[in-house]
Amino acid sequence: MKLILGAIGIFIVFLVVIFAIPFTIVGAGERGVVMHFGQVQNNVLGEGIHFRKPFQESIKVLSVKTKTTKIAGIAGSSDSQVVSFTAQVNWRMNPATINKTYQTVGDEGDVETNSIITKGPDAIKESISKFTAIDFQKNRETVRKLAIANLRERMGSTALIDDISFTDIDFSDDFNAAIEAKVTAEQNALAEKNKLETVKYQAQQKIETAKADAESIRIQTEALSQNQNLIELE
Repeated sequence: MKLILGAIGIFIVFLVVIFAIPFTIVGAGERGVVMHFGQVQNNVLGEGIHFRKPFQESIKVLSVKTKTTKIAGIAGSSDSQVVSFTAQVNWRMNPATINKTYQTVGDEGDVETNSIITKGPDAIKESISKFTAIDFQKNRETVRKLAIANLRERMGSTALIDDISFTDIDFSDDFNAAIEAKVTAEQNALAEKNKLETVKYQAQQKIETAKADAESIRIQTEALSQNQNLIELE
């Protein structure tokens, strides 16, 4: 019983000391949300050491460093092709509104779970839906920028979206087969075109050779017709 009472006493003293310390430290890449008796205040603490009112104010330290969240989904292109994607979203808590975000949404984990993971796929799907599957392949950078703009609009001031990058994109088996067949057909057509150009070149060579032979014969004939002695000599 003495040990139990002693442990409880030490714990109470520890809590008193923690709440009584009048200073708090906000580290690099962090912000401090001030709460007065649990009520979020308008002022946000920057990096450094700050004074707080013991027993009245508490400080919730949140990170504003860039985080990377992996999201995945299935979208439909404008030509009704199925597109499976995996992307990475680089984002961070908005320092200017971090107190309001903590009050309405929560900390970094809550923002990631309730906003980035839920809104990110919809922003990408909307971007992909504006392009055909072929155009998506050719204009992936344009789709990426559009997805960033869409997600920024959805997030509002809750978080800052720095970048979205596609790490994996896949299409349906039928579409992949159609693309492969198209590429094969284009390669075959190019090969036939090259063969035709070769034939044309060879034919042109023969024509030029024949022209050269005819010209040579003409010159010889003209020379012989003008020189009877040469004819007799020949």
